[in-house]
Amino acid sequence: MSILPLSRSRVAARTALIRTTRSSLLAVGLAGLFAGQAAAAGAPIVSVTTAPQWSAPGAYKLSATVNPNGATTVANIEYGPTTSYGTLFTGEHISSTSAPRNFVRTTAAQPIGSTVNYRVRAVNTHGVTYGPNQTYVVGGLPFVSPASRPQAVLSAARDFRLGAKVNPNGLATTTVLEYGFGSTVNYSSSMPASNVPAGALKDAVATLVAPGADTTVHFRIAATNAAGTIRGAGRTYKVPRAVVRPVYMVPNDRAYSSTYRDLIMTTARNVQEWYAGQTGGKTFTLATEPIVCMMNQPSTWYGTETTTNGQLKGAWSKLNDSMANCPLVIKDDYTDNLVYADVPTTCNDRIGSGAAKMTIMGEMDLRGLNGATAQPYPWCDQTKPQFIDNGPVGRWQGGTAHELGHSFSLTSYGLYHPNDDPGGQCAPPNTMTQYCYDSLMYLGYTTYPNTHLLTNDKARLSNNPWFS
Repeated sequence: MSILPLSRSRVAARTALIRTTRSSLLAVGLAGLFAGQAAAAGAPIVSVTTAPQWSAPGAYKLSATVNPNGATTVANIEYGPTTSYGTLFTGEHISSTSAPRNFVRTTAAQPIGSTVNYRVRAVNTHGVTYGPNQTYVVGGLPFVSPASRPQAVLSAARDFRLGAKVNPNGLATTTVLEYGFGSTVNYSSSMPASNVPAGALKDAVATLVAPGADTTVHFRIAATNAAGTIRGAGRTYKVPRAVVRPVYMVPNDRAYSSTYRDLIMTTARNVQEWYAGQTGGKTFTLATEPIVCMMNQPSTWYGTETTTNGQLKGAWSKLNDSMANCPLVIKDDYTDNLVYADVPTTCNDRIGSGAAKMTIMGEMDLRGLNGATAQPYPWCDQTKPQFIDNGPVGRWQGGTAHELGHSFSLTSYGLYHPNDDPGGQCAPPNTMTQYCYDSLMYLGYTTYPNTHLLTNDKARLSNNPWFS
């Protein structure tokens, strides 16, 4: 049997059939391959996308994202006071082919301050997926305290830090200092004060560059969060003509002590409050923190008298001169420097004393404030018997109150010793009574705070540039 060759047309037809068959087989094979690689449908995947957002009093918007994972899914959020929840929102229907979807639901109002538990819940034919339990505290209107006592700013004579305590009540809060000037209470001006995070009780403050001395300033803090705005009770003060500024001076052979620094401020604040109690609320304005001066001479140099060009200089003069090397120390008619220097006194030109716009206390005072006892008093008259000062801490605070009293003057003494006070109730020809002896400006500093100001001392302070 002979095999006849195929015609050209039959060859072309067979070739086309083979190509078609190969293409079909390839398509089927690739489809099978990709079908094997595709992920199988499964339980939904859930996540919380943003923190709860305040919506209305007690109500919050809760947000979540759900991936249906290849199967039609019903997503939801459940919430309540415990992990048993109790409230389930209307479900969010997500098709099997949908991309991950974000949805939001708003809770009913919950009690302010209560804790709410919530979680995401998603269901499809492959299972139920729960997100982790999450919580938030229901926030509300902020709480604002009455305005605080103005605080003098360290580097300026009449700039004041004004503010009040703010409780944000669970919501991020912004604050504003509202203020005005003049005899009539007004809050016609404002400036931003510090912001308060949602979970923090904080002082909301702003620095007011004050006008001239004796200007009356009214101020209060307004706090705003998503729930609304609350204004605290206002306060009025008069810009003082002077500020007391603590200074801590450290010679180069003594170590800086944060304990001493803190004791200086604690004492100054204690004395400030004591004077307020004696004068019916008036007291001196105190800077917010002490100036620290690191000096370039040893303590023995300051504690040794020297004579230069016929001028005797002891601890007071040397310390006073050294302040020129402290750039933050201000010497003007608006500043009363309360200096603590960790140096011994000299027999003449002594420290542990106060004069116009300056009080300088020494190492004995610092040690006494720190609880030291049995300190030998440095008598310069060697014929006097040795005196050991066993005074408690109050005695050293009282010493500061006494010497600071002397400094409240632009020209000479502020408060005098009772027996030297011109025209005073205890000075000649009057008699020094026990009441006079027990007053702060005589021996009462040793029993501080159980002492008092004399009547003429109170009168003198009522019109004093440092008191308001």
